[in-house]
Amino acid sequence: LALAAPARHAQGKPAAHWIASALALAPDDPQIYYFAGEYWLAANNYAASIEAFWQGAVRDPDGAVFYAAIANVLAQTGDTVGA
Repeated sequence: LALAAPARHAQGKPAAHWIASALALAPDDPQIYYFAGEYWLAANNYAASIEAFWQGAVRDPDGAVFYAAIANVLAQTGDTVGA
């Protein structure tokens, strides 16, 4: 469900409910938070994207991909110091 959300958004189709459903099924799966972050980033919801990536990092503290994704979002918003 979560994996398809960014692709559905790219097609111009709503997908936030797919993220919510995936999180309801597996709330501790860090991969779902990664795909949620990608979805919210594609939707230009930077705060939600950072929050999703952060939640993934909380669940997988050694997952460097989450910290890199957060830095990427911060850089895209112009926060080069925070990135």
